[in-house]
Amino acid sequence: MAKAVSDFLKQLNVVKNEISKFVSENDLKKVQKSVSNYVKEVEKNVSKVVDKDIKIVKKRISDEKKQIEKMVEKIIQTEIKKAKNFVDEQKKELDKLQKKLNKYSSKRKTAKKKVAKKKVAKKTTKKVAKKTTKKVAKKTTKKVAKKK
Repeated sequence: MAKAVSDFLKQLNVVKNEISKFVSENDLKKVQKSVSNYVKEVEKNVSKVVDKDIKIVKKRISDEKKQIEKMVEKIIQTEIKKAKNFVDEQKKELDKLQKKLNKYSSKRKTAKKKVAKKKVAKKTTKKVAKKTTKKVAKKTTKKVAKKK
């Protein structure tokens, strides 16, 4: 284990020496500036690409939105037509049923009127018959009274 630690320390010293050589050869501030310039250029390029992509994506979204709106409008119109046709058919059926009901009710009314007329006719004949018998009965009683 001591050997592994000593090897590690040797490698650390080698890295330290390389870093110090690099720093002494190149000015650290120059390296920082070059790195920062590189990062700025990359950011600009990325932002340009992203801006173009965003415009393209916005356009695609708006196109898809329009297509969806058209499709939904067509679907709604077809459903409205179907509903109107259904309502019209139901109205026609209701009109037919109403006509049938009117026929049956008019038949019942005429049948009731006929029955009512027959009953009225029977009642009047009975009343006339009763009146005539009463008059005859009254006349006979009066005649009998005069003879006495």
